[in-house]
Formats: sequence, C-alpha cells, structure tokens
Amino acid sequence: AKSKSESGAEAGGKRVFLDQCTLFVKNLPHDVSEGGLTSLLGGGEIVQECRLVLDRYTGKPKGFAYVDCKSEECLQKALEKDGADFS
Repeated sequence: AKSKSESGAEAGGKRVFLDQCTLFVKNLPHDVSEGGLTSLLGGGEIVQECRLVLDRYTGKPKGFAYVDCKSEECLQKALEKDGADFS
C-alpha cells in the first residue's frame, strides 16, 4: 500500500493526488510527450508522474499537463526549469 505522502495514493479505489508536490505546466507545444516533459524537468529522479491533458476527440495534447514530483525538493528543482525551451 502507498503512504499518504505519496502522490497518486489509493483512497477507496480512487487515486488521490496531493497538491503540495504537483506542478501545473502550461504553454506546452502540442507535439509534446509525457517522456519529453519528464526529461525536460529532470527525469525520473525528480518526476514521479506526468499527466498530459488530451483533447477527448483528437487524442492530442491540449498544451498543458500536471506533473507530480517525488518531493518538495524535487519540486523546487523542476521549478528551476521555468521558461525552458523544448527545442
């Protein structure tokens, strides 16, 4: 079982995401992948889970995502990438 402090913990069959280590990332290119965003923010050492928001009809990314970091320290490291370019 996952602890309460873990992002994505189970609670009565539903996933519960804890906001203190979650980033809302916007203005992403529409061809971004979860792996690309994870790599940009520091990889698996920092990012626990990346969730791109997809258009329900086309299945393509809408340009924003939620990123769960492993700790508050990891969150700060990911925030240092603010303004980074995908190119």
